Amino acid sequence: MKERFLRFMQGRYGVDEFSRFLIWMVIAFWLLAIVIRMGGGAENHAAAAAGTVCDYISFAAIIYSWFRMISKNIAKRQNENRVYLKYKQKISGIFKSASTDKTHKIYKCPKCGQKIRVPKHKGKIAISCPNCRTEFVKKT
Repeated sequence: MKERFLRFMQGRYGVDEFSRFLIWMVIAFWLLAIVIRMGGGAENHAAAAAGTVCDYISFAAIIYSWFRMISKNIAKRQNENRVYLKYKQKISGIFKSASTDKTHKIYKCPKCGQKIRVPKHKGKIAISCPNCRTEFVKKT
């Protein structure tokens, strides 16, 4: 049976990051539908409708992810994954902290808003803004 499946998948696209995202989206919408229906009660038609919409979205996402996995148009699927990764990187860049550097800390100038990178663990230091020459004291 395993060999039969492997032969079937030869020349097909398979699983990539976008497919994994779609599968997690299916799980999230499926759970959201359950929560909506549990919280809405039997007499709440709006909750039932919202749960049904979540079901339809999760069903469409699972069908699309399966379609992507068994597709033989590899170039198009790779392009879709590339676009997904580009948007994922943009969105994750928004949420990443500017202070991920372990040796430096970033402060904003109180006057002009310029970001200034200073070394950590130096105690209280006077920081001079290179843009507007404002001096302010911060602890690093």
